[in-house]
Amino acid sequence: MGFNPTKIAKLLFQIAVFILPFQIFTIVWQPEINFSGHVNQFNNASIYLTDLLMVLSAILFFPYKFHKKISLGKKPILISLILLTGLIIASNNVFPITWLIWKLAIFWIAYILIINKIIDKESAGKMLLISAAIQSLLAITQFLIQKSIGLSFLGEPDLLANGIAKIDIGTEKFIRSYGTMPHPNILAGFLLMALFLGKNKILKTICVIGLVLTFSRSAILAATMCGLVYLICNFKNTISYIKSKKIFLAGMILVIIALSILAYPQIKSRLLSTTEIEERLMILAPTIEMIKENPLGVGWENFTNEIQKYTEEKLAPWEYQPVHNIYLSATAEISIFGAGLLLFLIIYSLFAIEDKKIKYTIIAFAIIGLFDHYQYTLYQGEMMSVIILSLAVAYPSHRAKTLKRTSPASLRA
Repeated sequence: MGFNPTKIAKLLFQIAVFILPFQIFTIVWQPEINFSGHVNQFNNASIYLTDLLMVLSAILFFPYKFHKKISLGKKPILISLILLTGLIIASNNVFPITWLIWKLAIFWIAYILIINKIIDKESAGKMLLISAAIQSLLAITQFLIQKSIGLSFLGEPDLLANGIAKIDIGTEKFIRSYGTMPHPNILAGFLLMALFLGKNKILKTICVIGLVLTFSRSAILAATMCGLVYLICNFKNTISYIKSKKIFLAGMILVIIALSILAYPQIKSRLLSTTEIEERLMILAPTIEMIKENPLGVGWENFTNEIQKYTEEKLAPWEYQPVHNIYLSATAEISIFGAGLLLFLIIYSLFAIEDKKIKYTIIAFAIIGLFDHYQYTLYQGEMMSVIILSLAVAYPSHRAKTLKRTSPASLRA
């Protein structure tokens, strides 16, 4: 057997997916804009280890695929992505054009590699679930000791620093679990994605515990809504599954009940807290004004640099963040046309994919997008969105493949 670069390419890509939650990166450029000495985290131009692994994977993968047809995806998706890319480049007035092209190129590379099956959905689910389980173990440890573990070299935040997300319980504050992610909500989104796409029951149980300890209301809401939709749409199958998996489900329920009892004060405090909700609602009015005054958008990832112009109150450094709604954030930055393209990609992907795991992941992300922004504004969230969109394109519905096989041309052949 000769040297096979595609095997190495596939391995590198799997590693890239596995290390996605680890913030291993270098900052290559920062804007001059700062807020009272604080750097704007939403405008840092950074290169991640995941990026480099994907580039190496592409270098090894594509030259040995030239003898075959390289897929670019379905035309509606391809055209939408091209338009969206062009719109982002045209609207941006913050980042150096070289880095902007680099970042967009990474997303394109990941998309094309996935739709050309460099990784199948089972392998993707496996890598995500193993990585998520490790993150959950870190999350559990962080919550128990209420501080960082000491993995700053892997991107773990300093959980004793100012501005760390906490929950109030009476007069005390408890740190929410981060793993090595920039925020508990992003960790929750990653865990939810792994729960939907993965298979191993033990690892999924660990991820459920980690998800609870992030205290991410948007992720828990999305998981609950997806669960209800699944139960309604698959009632008969659900009953059959319950009958065949009584022992496992009983164990799972006992774990969840025990965890809920132990963490009841924290859960109650988190669910009933309105402080963060009020803070997020305060940014809505300035966002609407920004959209009204800039119908063509203020530029991709430029929201935080412009928001002070639309609010009379002086914002604290930690208040400079995008509106917690990806659809409003996209409208403000890349216009209603850009937001429309994002909506089209989500809706089209939902109808294009038959695989229920991928479909429910997209639904969950779409729901979270109503209450958070990381799938559109932060690297890990953006890459998660690219991966799930690409998997949807790579595995079209059975109906679409059937129609293709039974087209007039194929019948004549």
